[in-house]
Amino acid sequence: MEAAVPDRLDLSAITAVLAALVDAKLRADYAPWYPGCSQHPPRVEIYASEERDGGLHVHFIADSYVYNQAQSGSDWADHYIYAGEATCHGPEARSHSFALVEHVSLTELQTNDYDGDAIVASVRERIVASRAGVPIGDDATAALVRGMHDVTQAKVDAVHLRGARAEPRPIHEAIRCPRCGSTNAGIIELVFEMIRLTCQACGHTDLTERDGLEKDWTARLPSNTRELPAFLPPVERSGGA
Repeated sequence: MEAAVPDRLDLSAITAVLAALVDAKLRADYAPWYPGCSQHPPRVEIYASEERDGGLHVHFIADSYVYNQAQSGSDWADHYIYAGEATCHGPEARSHSFALVEHVSLTELQTNDYDGDAIVASVRERIVASRAGVPIGDDATAALVRGMHDVTQAKVDAVHLRGARAEPRPIHEAIRCPRCGSTNAGIIELVFEMIRLTCQACGHTDLTERDGLEKDWTARLPSNTRELPAFLPPVERSGGA
């Protein structure tokens, strides 16, 4: 039987009905992460149709890309792709069936290089080939997703490599123990208006005000210092103190 060519108005009404059905399925299966920050209903593409049982039988793909903004940590996204069929009489879907055929989870970084349209096209090709009796499996789609992720990872690696090659920033001052000069020292607690500092090398502890921190525990470093030494000259004490 030759494929039926639905009227444009009928097609628009049918896709709206199918989008509502897929939307309801997503809400049932993936709440509260769906609809997330998405403000659009699922996209529906009818890729084949024929007259059947006094109505129009359509084969379709529906997809929804959902971006979620995290309250803490990194954002993420999910791309859901469904495939199915329905028999429609006018804008009413008398019978329908569809299933999730692809679910791609993305980190915030991976969303930058993700091409959802290409993934949908790959799924469509897979389904059409299967209907024609030439199944190609889902390896092609998986490889396409991996390729996109590889692009993202290559960019991340390049940034890390540039950071590793970057010259360290100069260090202008450091906390060091006034008794032994070790830079393995620092603030361990604040006590009202006072500051308690300790040295991990010699065990010296001091409870001082901010001016004591700046006077006794802080050392200025030469302008070209880029690596903190383990020891600096301690504070000179008069009278053998």
